[in-house]
Amino acid sequence: MELPKLFRYTFFSGVIRIFLILLCAVVLITTTVLILNRVREERLKQPIETPQKNKPVTVTPNLSVETPTEGKKNVEDSKETPGGERLIEREMTRPEPAEDKTPGFEKEQEPWFSPTMSYEERSKAIDELAKKDYSTIVSVVTKSLDSPDPEVREDILDALMAVDDYQVNTPLLKAIEDDNPDVAEKAMEVIDNIHSSNILPSLERALNDKDEDIREQALSILEDLTDHGALDILINKGLYNDYPGTREDVLDSLNFITDQEFETGEEARQWWEQNRDSFIFHE
Repeated sequence: MELPKLFRYTFFSGVIRIFLILLCAVVLITTTVLILNRVREERLKQPIETPQKNKPVTVTPNLSVETPTEGKKNVEDSKETPGGERLIEREMTRPEPAEDKTPGFEKEQEPWFSPTMSYEERSKAIDELAKKDYSTIVSVVTKSLDSPDPEVREDILDALMAVDDYQVNTPLLKAIEDDNPDVAEKAMEVIDNIHSSNILPSLERALNDKDEDIREQALSILEDLTDHGALDILINKGLYNDYPGTREDVLDSLNFITDQEFETGEEARQWWEQNRDSFIFHE
């Protein structure tokens, strides 16, 4: 049985109308959701600013001005508060240390002498250095012995000529072991010039040097020192020296100093153990 044409038209028209309504609803809902998501994303991207509370300004009325202490400087910076009061901020600063104006010397610079210095300029700088305290002289000379210029290493030792102090052994031991023979010989000149018990460690090292002239100079100075420490070196080190000729010379020196006739080093050592405390050097 076939449905009437009017009924079929009405039925399909209603279905299409419902479908269109549903489609519009879906599009509307989808669009609304997208818009809401977009708005939420934009909000999340914006930085969240935390409101800051205004800190109360402390007003110090009738602030007394302190007298600045010596070696410090007061820098005052006045500011006005909203209420009209004046606050004073003080910044204490210390004066910078005065720079050393000694000619030829600069802070943290090695080898302490400019390569362009003439011999006269270098000599003047060394003379100025020699007037300083022992610790400064020893420190500067020790660092200057690292100079690649052997003339600088040799000349700087002149500043030690009057440093009759035990700490002088630090640069002297370094100079004795210098590869340049002129530097080592200059060190022996300094030792001979000081000529006291303060340079015994350097003499002990020089007595066993590979250079025969250095060993002879060390032995000669040890003979002249009226100090029990000098004899200790001759007996405990010199008699056991690496060089046979030096061992013989040391034994001869001991016979001369003690006025004895030792035939062997062992005799000298035993005699010294028994007589060290009572031994008196003769003039």
